[in-house]
Amino acid sequence: MKYVAAGAVVAGAAAAGIYYGTGMGAGGKKDFIIGGTLPLTGGAAQDGNRILNGTKLAVDKINEEGGILGRPVKLLIYDDTFDLTKVSSLYEKLITSDNVDILVTPYGAPWAIPALGVASKYNRVMIAGFVASTSPSAQYGGKVGFFPHAMPKPVYASYQYCMYTDWLNDFDKWNDKPDVKFNKTVALVGENQLWGLEQHDIWRPKAEAQGWNIVMDEAVDVSATEFSSTILKLKELKPDLLLAEFFWFRDALLFKQLMEQQYYPNFLVMNESGHSFDWINPEKGVGPTGNGVLTFNAFPSNYHGGDADYLRSKYKELYGVTPSAHEAAGYSAIEIIRDAVSKAGTADTDAVKNVLFKETFDTCFTPVKFDSEGSNELFVPVIAQWRNNELVPVYPASKAAGKPEYPYSPS
Repeated sequence: MKYVAAGAVVAGAAAAGIYYGTGMGAGGKKDFIIGGTLPLTGGAAQDGNRILNGTKLAVDKINEEGGILGRPVKLLIYDDTFDLTKVSSLYEKLITSDNVDILVTPYGAPWAIPALGVASKYNRVMIAGFVASTSPSAQYGGKVGFFPHAMPKPVYASYQYCMYTDWLNDFDKWNDKPDVKFNKTVALVGENQLWGLEQHDIWRPKAEAQGWNIVMDEAVDVSATEFSSTILKLKELKPDLLLAEFFWFRDALLFKQLMEQQYYPNFLVMNESGHSFDWINPEKGVGPTGNGVLTFNAFPSNYHGGDADYLRSKYKELYGVTPSAHEAAGYSAIEIIRDAVSKAGTADTDAVKNVLFKETFDTCFTPVKFDSEGSNELFVPVIAQWRNNELVPVYPASKAAGKPEYPYSPS
């Protein structure tokens, strides 16, 4: 299958990047169209293109196996450039002009919300490619939105930031380095946007109740690229744990500036960008100093559900690297669409929703069982650490492939 950029066919900056996946092209059957938007250019382009790469591989495999309901699959993705103001009009176009059969979300909760609003207006099912916030599911979950990478709200407090402090709260139980002092001091530095603020509101009271001393809690403007004042404070406060949460390029910028200033906490978390294999690429990421960093939502090598093994081998063959959580998330959304529509026997919204609520889905990223709000009851997130240029799952114990190495020290 060949994918061609077709931005010239649609005028206007909001539709500057369209990607088509040509279907099987045989039998005269109408294409089954999966549509959505991703940031293929702009501040989150690396993340968006990784999700797209995973999505395209899933479409390739489905077409090789006969398509969906015997129809060749076409993937139609617009470039939203990570601009919130473009999302609604693009999803209007996907539904009213492009006549897509089913939708996938944009990348990130703030962008998913307006897209879900449009899907709700037209009563069209939308599967999340990589959205883990509770805000979209609270508004649209189970109505039109389904979120395979979001935990149900009652257990969401164990998610992301909280997962790190839960794990390190038991440091004395697994620490085998008595010379390493750990005083449960933590600094949180993240972007001033929905995902980070939501996590903060859940995490802070729980961490304080566990006895953590929060020495810094800083929400940085989303346009920030210079962190010297933040790093100066960190060097003075010396927290045991630094939790950093930024989209890809600012995560890398912060890390490089931390290394320049020689600031090394016991545990260093780069929560968003660290789970991409670009992270330790000297040209695209930060290079070998990225070893030792902890990250979240990793696509662990010891998970073999769904098409996980196929995705790893095919992606390595095509791109020369192992896929990250972004590629796996994009791929898994298409797996769910394939299975749900096939079992429903139609792309009709009510019929597909009935299957989505009823069935358990085996995907390359996680097993999936949707609750009434469209969150995944079976999602067990993973903390992994970069070691010798490989991501090693270290928590929870059921997913771990090794113990963490600490304190952090640049390679």
